[in-house]
Amino acid sequence: DAPADPTLFALFGAGYLTITFDQAATGERYQGIVPLDGETLTEAAQSYFVQSEQIPTLIRVGFDRTADGSHRAGGLFLQHLPEGEDGRDRLHTRLDHPEWEQVAVLGATMGRDELADPALSLETLIWRLFNEEDEVRLLAEIGMSKGCRCTLDYIAQVIAKFPIEEQRAMADDDGVITVDCAFCSTKFPLKVGETAS
Repeated sequence: DAPADPTLFALFGAGYLTITFDQAATGERYQGIVPLDGETLTEAAQSYFVQSEQIPTLIRVGFDRTADGSHRAGGLFLQHLPEGEDGRDRLHTRLDHPEWEQVAVLGATMGRDELADPALSLETLIWRLFNEEDEVRLLAEIGMSKGCRCTLDYIAQVIAKFPIEEQRAMADDDGVITVDCAFCSTKFPLKVGETAS
């Protein structure tokens, strides 16, 4: 019954957007949670950065369905880099750095078809957007991968910190504690005796 291009509310109703950040420098993870606002997931993510991070951000995404029925997607994430201004509202960048508005306007011209085109390199996309700018720096590519850092050993170490009586209370009738990772949805079954350190 959903329309061809449903809104977020039509798909999910009232809800929240949770974004998990995996800090490469520290190895720590943190989550931000905001209301699921906007017509699209892109708008909801941009709203997160305005509300929680207070950093001007532009997000564009494109999806395509290939002739064989598979899907591919691409995205553009433009963000004004914070300058370490502790205790200061980072939205000041709109006033202190008026060039952000120009960058955002240029970024908004990127078409969905361009973003989902695997034949277009990052260099080509950047040239299309910013070829008239005085300075554009392209950083080394960082590969993305899907996955989670949780392992059976790590889960066992966490469970082992609980007294054996509490472990037994967590276990089912067969003496198995099942831990469900909220990040990757993997279930880790552990026997109570196997969790002791």
